[in-house]
Amino acid sequence: MAYEGLGEVNLELNRQLQAQIESTQDKSSLDMAPGQRLLSQGQIQEYAYYIVSGVLVATHLDEAGTEHYKEFYFAGELVFLYSAWINQGAAQYNIEVLKPSQLLRVPIQVLSQPNWQALVLALLKQQVLYKEAKEAFLLLQTPQQRYQYLYQHRRHWLTQLSLQQVAKYLGISAVSLSRIRARLGIN
Repeated sequence: MAYEGLGEVNLELNRQLQAQIESTQDKSSLDMAPGQRLLSQGQIQEYAYYIVSGVLVATHLDEAGTEHYKEFYFAGELVFLYSAWINQGAAQYNIEVLKPSQLLRVPIQVLSQPNWQALVLALLKQQVLYKEAKEAFLLLQTPQQRYQYLYQHRRHWLTQLSLQQVAKYLGISAVSLSRIRARLGIN
């Protein structure tokens, strides 16, 4: 499967990230509630967020007012928008809190410091692999196959997300997801 790496956690990288962030002087700890926004599309990204616990999401609101889900982020991940960081431009996505979250916030500039370079390279490699896996997941599979994969291999996503959120991520309506679940005999 070309998308088997979708959502896999690199525990060693996460451990190294947490240690690096905890040793960073200019960090702050945040307790966030669902619905709080950390970054709005159109804004310049100033911070990266390490998730100690909780769930975040990157979304995009189109001109018609429809919200699209780009990505979910879980405990142990460092959350920032790669393209906005690399291009030093405005964010194309919002970053919001989905579940109560404990975060460590660091200025995005720390990623350019020499002592971060090995971790940044590892993050970039991980991101390229993840994006290719997600591309295969979305392009080569039917919505039912996508849901089956999440059900079989990323069950922790399904336990932490609502059916509406999963449907938005899969690019289908909640009604379509309900029908898929019924066909699969999943309540």
